[in-house]
Amino acid sequence: MPSWAFLLPAAWFIGLKAVAVASRASAPIGECLAYVLPDAVVGFGVLAVASCMYARERGIRRLVSALLCLLAVLLQTVCFVVLMRKGSPLDSELLVYTWRDFGNLHDALQAEARWFDPVLVVALLLACLPFLMRRLPRTRALWTSVALAAVSLPCAYMAVPTRPVHPVLAHALVRPLLWGASSGPVEQDVGLFELMPDPASLVKTWERRDANAERPNVILIVLESARASSTTPYNPRLATTPFLAELGKKSLVFERGYCLLSHSQKSCVTMFTGHPCELQQEIREPGRLPAAGFPERLRALGYRTGFVEPSTEKFENRRLLLDDLGFDDYISAEDIDSPLEKPGYFGYEDRALIKPAVRWLEENRSQPHHLTLWTLTAHHPYETPSSFGRRSFEVADWPPYREGYERYLNSLAYTDEMLRELFTELRRRRLLDNTVVVIVGDHGEGFEEHGRRGHGDIPWEEGVHVPLIVHGPSHLVGSPRRVGGLRQLQDIAATVADLVGVPGQRKPRSPLFGVSLLAPPDPDRTVYLFSWFNNSSMGSLKGNTKHIYFPRLQRHELFDLATDALERKDLGATLEEAAMTAKRRELMAYLGAVNTWWLAADAAEIDRMQRTELPPMLEPRSIDFGNARLVGMDAPEGIVHGAHMSLTLAFDVRDKLASGQELQLYAVVGESSRPVKTVRDLNRLPPASWQIGHKIVIPAWVDLRKFGPGSVRIDLKIGGVRKPLHELRIKKRGR
Repeated sequence: MPSWAFLLPAAWFIGLKAVAVASRASAPIGECLAYVLPDAVVGFGVLAVASCMYARERGIRRLVSALLCLLAVLLQTVCFVVLMRKGSPLDSELLVYTWRDFGNLHDALQAEARWFDPVLVVALLLACLPFLMRRLPRTRALWTSVALAAVSLPCAYMAVPTRPVHPVLAHALVRPLLWGASSGPVEQDVGLFELMPDPASLVKTWERRDANAERPNVILIVLESARASSTTPYNPRLATTPFLAELGKKSLVFERGYCLLSHSQKSCVTMFTGHPCELQQEIREPGRLPAAGFPERLRALGYRTGFVEPSTEKFENRRLLLDDLGFDDYISAEDIDSPLEKPGYFGYEDRALIKPAVRWLEENRSQPHHLTLWTLTAHHPYETPSSFGRRSFEVADWPPYREGYERYLNSLAYTDEMLRELFTELRRRRLLDNTVVVIVGDHGEGFEEHGRRGHGDIPWEEGVHVPLIVHGPSHLVGSPRRVGGLRQLQDIAATVADLVGVPGQRKPRSPLFGVSLLAPPDPDRTVYLFSWFNNSSMGSLKGNTKHIYFPRLQRHELFDLATDALERKDLGATLEEAAMTAKRRELMAYLGAVNTWWLAADAAEIDRMQRTELPPMLEPRSIDFGNARLVGMDAPEGIVHGAHMSLTLAFDVRDKLASGQELQLYAVVGESSRPVKTVRDLNRLPPASWQIGHKIVIPAWVDLRKFGPGSVRIDLKIGGVRKPLHELRIKKRGR
């Protein structure tokens, strides 16, 4: 192989960055060269390593050096395509997340594919052929490489929709992937914030409820990916959601509602618990909630609770999260048998909600109830069913990704029509009597207004400002009006608690905790905004002053929303060093306080495992495992196919358990037996640390999703002793 062939990776790195920078036509030449330099350094670094390995041109060295160059080129290309299409860099954590849930994300990735992607891949592989052309004459190999590169780079350029956010280009494209996206936040001075109430105190707050208080029905409608500025109540010149506009005239319309973190599952945790989700990319909350969500607290008051969505329950452990939150009933795409279309990749169109929702409300109208409806159609790829005619909207200022935004506006219009049909049917059946309806967006959506698409890493208004409307009887929610002041998704749980008579919900308890929407606006309130991508962006909003900090880039942005609602005039350059340091410290402190609270809740849960008395709800058992005896257990008789099993085990410790002894569950079907996992480690309180005379109570969620309908026996093994525990029936899905 000709030695100059090793220049190809460096040339490719420089070429891709040049294409990215060229999309910023207004950038001066000097700035463009500065942007290309990091990739040139990485490219020539790969060249140096590969050249050293290739020096002897024999055996495994030659093969490894060629594969090294090929891998570097592939990584750079993938990072380039992701950056150009999403506006955010591809990092190692996102790559791991995609790999773990590839089965559910496959269709989403396919929706982002373009016809020229295979052309790009083939051209890229062909361009690497000279690494394997050892016998090809040098001149001929040179011209072959030039010709193939001439095909490849134009294909790469076709992946560029518009100019990206320039700060991201300040580093080599592969930097987040190779060096990691998050090296761990620094300066987490938790002392800046008073930590939230501990989980036990949250439950005690509900215990102080006035027994004579009303128990109104509550319906929560979550509008998937709905940003406020694209709905008619918040943008009257844009006629996407006329029904919401009509309903808003008879409701409380909160002008400034924000999500904490722009990701659906994270927003779900925040809405139903009233406290922040974990501020990190990994979805670890399902099966690990430190405090009961308001659905479980409502059940204790005699409510029936249900959740209906047209999307799959398999993505990000959705069913487990809702079971952990305390919902009685959950209806997902797997339970819906409908002739309606599946225009996206996660499930049915939104009209598939209507029949199961109405049926559920009819079945439970005789008792207090709460029902959540979570829409889907406005989620990427923003496709509407074929029965919905494509509409045109007058938009004063189209975002750069116009084609996607047009589809998005149509998807919102479709969802609005579905809401009109739903409300018409509920009113006809008098299912809205004594009912409060809360309508909210889980997060916004970006269309390259600031160079980024979608959600997850968009701290600007299009990604975090969501519609928030409360509709209900005036004696419960007051007279219709528009309400100012900053609000956040944590406030929904506090509002539900307030409606059913739980005291103290209208007073701020902590900057990390929700306040009832029925409380007067707090002019001194600060809301915090975080990216789903670890340490990518975080910000705060107080009054009209919005500060965004990008830890990876060490960059600050500042906006005055009173005069610059679209955030086009960055005032970050006016910040003094002391102000930037103070804001960085404040944001890192909030991040640290939230994550510290979650870790403290984990530790407290382990402490509660060792008790002197058993909880009263456990069924008595007596199964001898040597030095420990199982004396109590709580487990359901049956679960639906695809669900986790909730299991609580209680032991009486009679003697010290040997070091190394562990608990292991097994599932037995017929003659087949295999170990099963729990969501959290069954041995998080190691048996060797159990104290003699104590009662050890271990809660767990057992993963039985791989088992089909039928009978399953659950066995427990401690050390060398294995005994049957429970007979479980896995039921077929109801349609």
